[in-house]
Amino acid sequence: VHALRPRNRDAPLTSGMDEKGALNQKLLEDSDPAVLPESDARSRAQSMDAPGSSEAGQSLGAPVDISWQFAMNSDADRAEHAAMFLREAELHSRFSQHPKTNAQKNAYRVLYSRWYLYLEFFTGLFLVLLAVFEKPAVWDVSLAVPGVLECLCVLFFIHNVYLHYKRVGGWEQYFSSFGRYITVFALVIIICDWFVLIVDPNYTRVTRFVRPYFFASTTLALGVRRILRQIMMSFVRVFDIILMLLFYILIFSVLGFYFFAEQSTNTYFETFEQSFISLFILITTANYPDVMMPAFYHSKVAPLFFVVYLGFGLYFLLNVVLAVIYNQFNTSEKATFKKLYLHRREGIRFAFQVAVPESRYMSYDVFQRVMVFYNPYLSNKNILLMFYALKKDPSTVYGLSLKEFYNIFELLDLDFYLDAKETKGWEFVPPAWHEVWCHGAMQPILYYARMIANDIRFEYLMDLVIFINMVVLVAKAVQEGYHPDTEDDIQYGFLAVYWVEMLFKFVGLGLKEYFAHGWNRFDCLVVTMSTLAVCVQAGVGSSPLGVFGTFLRSGRLLRLFRLRQMFRDVLTTIAVTLPKMLRFIAALLCVYYFFAIIGMAAFNNTVTRCTQNCTNVSNSTQYCVSGCGSEYTTLGSSPGYYELNNFDNLFYAYLTLFELMVVNNWYVIMEGHVAATTRAARVFFFLYYLFNVIVVCNVIIAFILEGFQSIFPIIQEQGRARGRAKAFVLYQKVGIPIQVAQSAYDPDDDELKIGASTLFYKAARFTQREAIMANLYGDEIKEWQESETDSNGNFLNDTASMASQSTA
Repeated sequence: VHALRPRNRDAPLTSGMDEKGALNQKLLEDSDPAVLPESDARSRAQSMDAPGSSEAGQSLGAPVDISWQFAMNSDADRAEHAAMFLREAELHSRFSQHPKTNAQKNAYRVLYSRWYLYLEFFTGLFLVLLAVFEKPAVWDVSLAVPGVLECLCVLFFIHNVYLHYKRVGGWEQYFSSFGRYITVFALVIIICDWFVLIVDPNYTRVTRFVRPYFFASTTLALGVRRILRQIMMSFVRVFDIILMLLFYILIFSVLGFYFFAEQSTNTYFETFEQSFISLFILITTANYPDVMMPAFYHSKVAPLFFVVYLGFGLYFLLNVVLAVIYNQFNTSEKATFKKLYLHRREGIRFAFQVAVPESRYMSYDVFQRVMVFYNPYLSNKNILLMFYALKKDPSTVYGLSLKEFYNIFELLDLDFYLDAKETKGWEFVPPAWHEVWCHGAMQPILYYARMIANDIRFEYLMDLVIFINMVVLVAKAVQEGYHPDTEDDIQYGFLAVYWVEMLFKFVGLGLKEYFAHGWNRFDCLVVTMSTLAVCVQAGVGSSPLGVFGTFLRSGRLLRLFRLRQMFRDVLTTIAVTLPKMLRFIAALLCVYYFFAIIGMAAFNNTVTRCTQNCTNVSNSTQYCVSGCGSEYTTLGSSPGYYELNNFDNLFYAYLTLFELMVVNNWYVIMEGHVAATTRAARVFFFLYYLFNVIVVCNVIIAFILEGFQSIFPIIQEQGRARGRAKAFVLYQKVGIPIQVAQSAYDPDDDELKIGASTLFYKAARFTQREAIMANLYGDEIKEWQESETDSNGNFLNDTASMASQSTA
């Protein structure tokens, strides 16, 4: 750490930034560089202060035209600021709040250190999960336990506010973002809520609905926060259409009341209120055709009323809502992608210009220093491979150009592994754990194992085995008297075949290459878990674990989808969109939490009391003046299953909200709570349907439609180009001369002992949605790049810049 400190602590930095993100010249106090948490990272940076280490390529002519430059005290200082710009580009932070003073840099190091990011994320998640232990609790604990834990979480976020205040350099800069106002306001609400709880310990804290905001505001939950913002934007866009829908229901409620109120057997339109409720439920189709049948009984033309109502309201208005949300989602996605894409390029440009302020090229030494500060967990080997992967023309001695450095974020998630075929032909290069087999009689066995593991006919053979396994499972299931937990020697045989396949690939491919493929990881998980279930069942006898093991083995049937190109393309599209879909699910759970807290405050222990008192209907008037309804009533020995749909704790609340989202019979749950409380309870259920079902669910549908419309054609094209085995992985080949590898690798690295003049690697990465979006907006990206300007309004045209560099 001492070696990384600037030599002259009193020398000032001469750089700052205005609100547009450009760096202005002004006096700033000095600051220490980041303290690396790993000892190996420290040792790799011992030479950072060596003079002249960033001079490579300076003789190529005038530097890239920039409006600002950092005057740093050392190469380490420049590398740290460059790494900060990369981090700000990745997290989409404002460049105008780039750390300038020593205090700002210290706060920055804490806020964006890996341990603090995970601590912040799990603290926010834990604060949300405290509702499991608070009254009404899923697990009852002492009131002091969740109280103390919540106090610690709130203190953490207060300290988090302080760190952000220190990082940006003042309250005025801190409150430049509207989200910071919400954070402080939410903290004040929680603290005020504590005083109410002290006065009344039985108080159900409705203000807990603000807790998901703290989780979504964490750095690692950035994607969830964007989706919640997208949901709110969609709600604003369709608010007028929702009002139109309510007005439409209101008009038909008046007509329905005047048309059908006089029918003695029609209870759906007895009053105007009941008419509105019936038609609101009808627009969800949950009570159709029940609501129509009494009117149909009295008049044969009555169905025309319901056909017109549903025809326009259900098939037009509700689909207009979806169309508006989908259009807004597409527009927002493109605008967001453009904004983030240009923001990343700007941050990369700032990082490049700070790291090499007087050169057009970034040498490997400078690149290594920047990567050490950006991610101390990267090894020298990975940094070297990233450098060569970025370098399109490794024969040049100058280093990375800005155009090449623009691709840095595309390489951060790559996993490099040795390509034995390119390095030594088909001769197998074994991993370290069976290095003893490199020579002698085992060499031919390893050679043929690799040949078999890479043979497409072996894949087809295993697919045939899986298909036979499926046929056997179906045949067993249709047998009378067969139980899934019965011991089955045939299934044990299939399990043994799966182990043989997996061991073949272990030996033939090596562990690293084996686990580089998603299907191999899936197979390994299924086979391992199935074996554990079988072993436990053999030890304890017949148990549900037998069924669980059969279920896991059945999961391998998904591999049969690889047999057809269309199935593979659909699965690949699902896999590509799955990471963002998980963020949508997290956002949906946050919406659930909001309504669950309000539901527990309003309906806790109401439906349960109602059903208990309705066992004897004559004594039910205390809580259920109008009765519970048949579904919520326990009569004799017949249980009332619907009493489980309640808001007695967080678990029941989430389950009830999911059933309401599915819509089928949702009005039964609503009417049960109305019977247990008051008619005003319908407002909660109506608002939940309008917001969660109409807006949130349609946003998720819009995401799926957009994904398949934009990503699926590209996946189909890539799948046909790459073939059956490589549809899931993007490849980039990298060649490292052995002399270069010897100077950067660990001397004990097994790959240095192969004897080849050049080590070839495959850079594997799961197909990412961002890369596909960049392919989708290829033409627009060229226009965006041409329209980029610096702080002086000058256009930053990469083509022109590279042309001038070639001339120089």
